Amino acid sequence: MINLAYGIPDLSLLPTEIIKEASARVLNEEYDKALQYVDAQGIYEVREAIADFLKLRGVRARPENIILTGGAKEALFLLSYLFNDVSIESPTYQGFISILKFKGLTNVYSVPISEDGINVESLEKIVRDHKFQFFYTVTINNPTGYVTTDYTKKEIIELAEKYGFRIIEDDIYGFFSYEEDVNTFRSFSDSVIYVSSFSKILSPGLRVGFILVNDEDLLNKLIKIKMEVNHQISSLDQLIVKDVIRDPRFLNNLDKAKRAYKEKRDLAMKIISEEFPDYIQCTFPRGGFFTFCSGFNYRRLQGVQVVGGDKFYFEKGLGEDSFRMSFSSLNKEELERNLLEFATILKEIRKN
Repeated sequence: MINLAYGIPDLSLLPTEIIKEASARVLNEEYDKALQYVDAQGIYEVREAIADFLKLRGVRARPENIILTGGAKEALFLLSYLFNDVSIESPTYQGFISILKFKGLTNVYSVPISEDGINVESLEKIVRDHKFQFFYTVTINNPTGYVTTDYTKKEIIELAEKYGFRIIEDDIYGFFSYEEDVNTFRSFSDSVIYVSSFSKILSPGLRVGFILVNDEDLLNKLIKIKMEVNHQISSLDQLIVKDVIRDPRFLNNLDKAKRAYKEKRDLAMKIISEEFPDYIQCTFPRGGFFTFCSGFNYRRLQGVQVVGGDKFYFEKGLGEDSFRMSFSSLNKEELERNLLEFATILKEIRKN
């Protein structure tokens, strides 16, 4: 089976030894917190460490404005309680689309994203026509790997101020940009609601994500929702993450991982360019774990696991002739073998 579906980190690139040491220290020295109920908003020292860590992304944060969540998806789920209508970049993260469909929302307005980023003209037309409350964007788009320019980010922030909607920014892949550092929307405006987690850079098994929101009314609403959903995330996970992100070795590991993922991205794009048939067109990701390809209905594939393109669109019927491939979890030898085998399959399908 050729597996190019899963957007999971490469286990060999996670800071395993640092996590082991942090786990032992926490259980030896902070077991009273690690094994007990804590504040629903999250342990203060952990939120303090995250606020410091976010400076690396150009994000200003106070511990008081952070809510810890069980990964970024729970953060998005909590936020979904705040609105009855929303605008999204399209295509976008399938997990957020599944939340919107699970909650039965129908007033969802899609704004196209291309290699140049979010289409500002379309966004303004939609907000004039529909007056939506929130706009959701992923800093490094999933599934395409596209990035919106700083100029366009500032334009969208101006639109949000003009029309009164709020921006929800999902920065889950922010540390993995491969051409140049990618600035966040939040770095240009503290009014942006900022979501991220440590799943890609530290460990998906440690379920620690967060929401950063400055608006006190929204903050209090989200804390109440969090208390009703599951009261808190694991105290042990919180304290381990705190220790790891304060360890100077972690940043070295993060740099190493970024270089390794870039090498995989470059290898994947080289093989796609040289070996895939011309009728398959794939995006060139400037960051993240994926490329998004069009020109073929993924349902015709046998023996190959990819994610169907329709999962990344809210509207039915879109993305049927596209699919997402991941280059993150396999080592370079496995990645090369899988992509070359996939190229052969696509060529054979074309012949037949």
